Amino acid sequence: SLATGLAENILEIPANKLVDYAYVMHIKPEEGKSLSIDSVRQLEQFLSLKVPRDKSYNRAIIIENSDLLTHEAQNALLKTLEEPPRHTFIIMTASHLESL
Repeated sequence: SLATGLAENILEIPANKLVDYAYVMHIKPEEGKSLSIDSVRQLEQFLSLKVPRDKSYNRAIIIENSDLLTHEAQNALLKTLEEPPRHTFIIMTASHLESL
C-alpha cells in the first residue's frame, strides 16, 4: 500500500484511482511463484508505448516482491533500471534485500 500511495502522490492521482490510470503497471508474483522473464518482457512492451500526458512523471511501474525475480528476469530488467524511460519511475518492493 505504501508503493501505491507513493505512485498516486507522484502522478497526482486521487487516492484509490491508481487502478483506473492507464499508465501504471503493477507486477506481482502469483502465490508461491517467481517473477519470470515474461513479466519483464511485458514491462518492456508497456514502456515502449507513448504517454500523451506531459508532466514531470506520467508513468509508474510497481514491482512487488522484486526479490522473487528469476536471475534471467533480473538481468533483463537491469538495462531498464540503469536507463529508465523519461517521465517514468519504478518502485520495487522486496521482502529479502539479499536476494536482489
